Amino acid sequence: MYYQIYDNAADRRILVDLSAGPSSSQVLSGSFTDAEAGAGGGTTKDMTFVVILDPDQFPLAGQYAEEVRLELWAGTPENPQGGGPEATAIMSMSTQMDQVMDMSLVASGGTFDAGRTELTLDFGELYAGSRRYADLMVRANSGYSVYMRSQNSGVMMIQDVSDTSIVPYSLSVAGGGVDLSSGTDVPVVPLGGPSTIRGDRYNIGVEIEEFGMATEGFYTDMLIITVAAQ
Repeated sequence: MYYQIYDNAADRRILVDLSAGPSSSQVLSGSFTDAEAGAGGGTTKDMTFVVILDPDQFPLAGQYAEEVRLELWAGTPENPQGGGPEATAIMSMSTQMDQVMDMSLVASGGTFDAGRTELTLDFGELYAGSRRYADLMVRANSGYSVYMRSQNSGVMMIQDVSDTSIVPYSLSVAGGGVDLSSGTDVPVVPLGGPSTIRGDRYNIGVEIEEFGMATEGFYTDMLIITVAAQ
């Protein structure tokens, strides 16, 4: 997990050690007056800085830790005194990256949008061989599986409870055929991830099959997609 150490959150001047040849603005510096120096070590000065994690990264889920060595030198960055630090300290840092598992349904080629989890594929007037496409996007910082389930067991049903007409269709995910006839959750991505921050893309294709003399009317099916952690 990437981070930077800055002098303050507003100006964000990066702080570095002497091995990097810093300028005076790249270190924390201060001085004591003669009176303060003669106080026998009873005077202190507080120095503040800020550690900021890079917001554009997408690290794996888990615990992260780091140790930073702090050195106190006499003199200036251009002219350090004494041949070595006057004092050193080790600062320990740790953070927890929680598991992220988001899904998005977008038009083919669309970008990930966590707010878009529903999509309608409208075939208009049906005919055999008609096709529609969409993309399933998954963004996760750990392993995952994707499951699909059809409300009507893999067919579109007429919206008339007194009629049993159906329109069959074939479904593919990432180029592979998917059988939804069981009406239960079917794995379509057995093992995926972790993804980048842009998400993994899986193309979804639906093609209308021959439906014979199906009754005129409005036909629908609903696919429920689940992303589960491994």
